[in-house]
Amino acid sequence: MYNTKPLFFEYLHDHLESNRHQSTSKTPEEKDELNTALNYLRTKEQSQTSSKPNPNEQINAKMEIEAIEPQTNEHETQKHNLHFFRVQLSNFLIQNNLPFDLADRQLQFVQTLIQSHAPHNILNYTVNANHVSLVTSECFRPILQEKYFNLLKTSPFSISLDTGTAKGNVNYLNLHARFFATQNDTQTTTKLLGLIELDESSTGETLYNKISSLMFSGLEGQIRRRNLIGIATDGSSNMISKKDSGVTNRFQQDLPYLLVTHDFCHCFNLILQSCIDKFPTKYVKMVKQIVSVFSQSPQKTAILKRLIRNDPERRNKIEGMKKYVKNRWTSFQDCLERILQLIEPLRQFFSEEGDSNQSTYLQKNDILMLRLLLCLMN
Repeated sequence: MYNTKPLFFEYLHDHLESNRHQSTSKTPEEKDELNTALNYLRTKEQSQTSSKPNPNEQINAKMEIEAIEPQTNEHETQKHNLHFFRVQLSNFLIQNNLPFDLADRQLQFVQTLIQSHAPHNILNYTVNANHVSLVTSECFRPILQEKYFNLLKTSPFSISLDTGTAKGNVNYLNLHARFFATQNDTQTTTKLLGLIELDESSTGETLYNKISSLMFSGLEGQIRRRNLIGIATDGSSNMISKKDSGVTNRFQQDLPYLLVTHDFCHCFNLILQSCIDKFPTKYVKMVKQIVSVFSQSPQKTAILKRLIRNDPERRNKIEGMKKYVKNRWTSFQDCLERILQLIEPLRQFFSEEGDSNQSTYLQKNDILMLRLLLCLMN
């Protein structure tokens, strides 16, 4: 019944017996509960060393134990089960690097499964990544796509187009739509309509044919086509062409009123790249070097966090350094802004822990130039 990894018992028992954890139990009731949990873990740890029974034997054994337990111990048993359940749930979140605030939804999901399926069936079920992928593509995708396509028949809408490469070097077209979900809405909503595989060709003609086939074929497709009022995309030649061969040029031939815009995110990214290229490279490198000091070192990150906690102006407001991700558009700007927020703790860190070059970081002139760079990026 309790299919938990040995790692769980190996470390949890030692932690509960440690002085650090013992000191958290203040009242007699808390100490009694801690002793109860330790006794419970010892029992379970011993049971883990025995041979593992099959699922049906586990269920039958648990039912027999519950049937003969004295009623006076029912409350204690419930407490044991509750503590053990919480530990198992916490262990799952920790082992899978999941956020702790997912616990409530995880519990609700488990309760839903128990209400929907017999326990012996759940023990015999299997599910893997291929099952999830199949359910997503064959069940959820067509249902959601049909829902959004129906909404596009009743609302003016625009689409955004962007090509990319997925795992396995597969080229695809990312297709989003922005529209009003109801006639009373004053704010638009944006939804993903699909990822269109491009095979060997990604010319403007190919994109035009694939989008038309997906969205604008048949009588319902013609209704949607009349509601299309705009397209946003990057400036690549297969999207916007001076020779009228891009996908947007072809749609404008069908719909002369169509508004075509160069996607603002792409424009902003191009502006930032041009700005950084013209800025003195010394300060761009400084930002990347400062961030890299902490990206691969938990020890240095911990020291910086301690210095931040000791700073009354930044305590409980800023946790630590941002991580630089080259392919994320705003990552450099985020890192630069965080460095300027942590000038004093960073100065102290490099003064105490840095090498001769790092100890010269963030002088007055450096700070002035970094603030100028941030202003240009903003």
